Amino acid sequence: MALVTASDPPEPTVRPDRPAERRRDELLHELSALSLPLMWTLRKAALRALEPLGLRPVKALVLGLIVEGAESPKELSELLDTPPPMMSGLLADLEDRGLIERAPDPNDRRRVRLAATDEGRALAERITDYWIEAGRERFAELDDDDLRHLIAIYRTFVETP
Repeated sequence: MALVTASDPPEPTVRPDRPAERRRDELLHELSALSLPLMWTLRKAALRALEPLGLRPVKALVLGLIVEGAESPKELSELLDTPPPMMSGLLADLEDRGLIERAPDPNDRRRVRLAATDEGRALAERITDYWIEAGRERFAELDDDDLRHLIAIYRTFVETP
């Protein structure tokens, strides 16, 4: 899973009045105008896809990160830019459902290590299946080349620090 972080937006700069820069600013404006509706649409799709499993998207994401190797509440809090008390609540719910286990870190007993249970790993696989099905519906109009291009764009955003 790629690192997800929040940062302060840069201060806007005044662009010189050149046609090429003006066109780029218009494209950036259009992209900005579409970004929030896109995020909202994907959020709604995630809610619908995961509803049969009784999970909210953030809990599914946390479970997926643990399955992929995230081992500590601190690491998860930093990855998701979430306050530790909120992360603790998310982890408690996943633990109560038998999806993860918390154990003392053998190298530092003040710390906790997280691991997915067999049930948690199985549910993470089901989440993937449900999400792929939602993608089939959402991206039905795109051919495979469009999907590859979109994946490349997403990777650029996700992998950029």
